[in-house]
Amino acid sequence: RRSRPVTSGSSSIRVDIEKVDSLINMVGELVITQSMLSLLGEDFTIDRIDRLRDGLDQLERHTRDLQESVMLIRMLPISFAFNRFPRMVHDLSIQLGKKVELKMSGESTGVDKTVIEKIGDPLVHLVRNSLDHGIEQPQERASAGKPETGSIELNAQHKGGNIIVEVRDDGKGLLAGHIMEKG
Repeated sequence: RRSRPVTSGSSSIRVDIEKVDSLINMVGELVITQSMLSLLGEDFTIDRIDRLRDGLDQLERHTRDLQESVMLIRMLPISFAFNRFPRMVHDLSIQLGKKVELKMSGESTGVDKTVIEKIGDPLVHLVRNSLDHGIEQPQERASAGKPETGSIELNAQHKGGNIIVEVRDDGKGLLAGHIMEKG
């Protein structure tokens, strides 16, 4: 009787069939190039050096394309991390007696699956802080000449090879003295 290996929490992602088909086609191209280079190498003579160079260039191109496609499979839109916030902001604003509008942009920004898993809790903390400590009560906002409804913005974008995720609110800001007292 065989025992099954114990796995510690399986993780999976859904992959669009078009991406899988593209990978299969790329592997096919890679196999064809490899076969061509093998045949060329069997009876290689110096007069075939240009064909060898062309084949190696093709191999490099196919390998790079395959690598990029495999990396894209792990990419998910950041909306997977953002999608919990409309409900959370709505519920928490009612609980706190505040009027808040949530604005989100860049939801289609692609992020690696592991990054999405790791930024969820910190984002929740930042949005909660905006609601709890940044956005004022409606009457306080009105007294300050602001609209009664505050706004919280979530934005994601690619910038210089990085992904920038911003949480911004139009609240009163942070008071350094108050933070130091809590510290």
